[in-house]
Amino acid sequence: MTQIFFEHEFFGEADRLSRKEQLYLDNNALPDIMKLVRLHPKTLGTLCKKIVSNILHMLPKRGRMDFDGFYYKPNKTTLRIKVKISCYWSSGRRYGWKWQHIKHPDDGLHDVLILVGVGFRDITYFVISNNLQNEMTNNNVVKLQGPNRKDISQNYWVDEDSVTSYCEPIKSEVDLINTLNQIN
Repeated sequence: MTQIFFEHEFFGEADRLSRKEQLYLDNNALPDIMKLVRLHPKTLGTLCKKIVSNILHMLPKRGRMDFDGFYYKPNKTTLRIKVKISCYWSSGRRYGWKWQHIKHPDDGLHDVLILVGVGFRDITYFVISNNLQNEMTNNNVVKLQGPNRKDISQNYWVDEDSVTSYCEPIKSEVDLINTLNQIN
């Protein structure tokens, strides 16, 4: 009975790459980037949160892990940080990052949102304070997701084009730390 399963014409689909993996391969993604792209989204998110937390822990006694995010103390104020990650989404010949399941800042769950984009050859960060996120939400840049777009208890989403119109991409971990140190 098992032999029939493995010989079935549809079993060959197990060898096919996902559209996301194929997009990264077609664009000559670095091998380490491909390792990230092949991860299940939840695993990728957990790993990313650990990496960003570790980067910020390079500064002694500056942060500690928390279940929903982590704390970072750049000055006298402790920041509650939430990290979201996205690989490229493709739509025809166009691709870009889309971050999902973002909580509204009024929920009080974070002070800063760090969006991480997995590029073909590098990692990009965007740092969004609650004030900026509120502005982006009020301007319908950070949008409600789900079937009922008026239910504010829903999570939000935002795409790369919208984010880059409000803040500059950060390409290095040093710049990430410097940007966070400037937020009060």
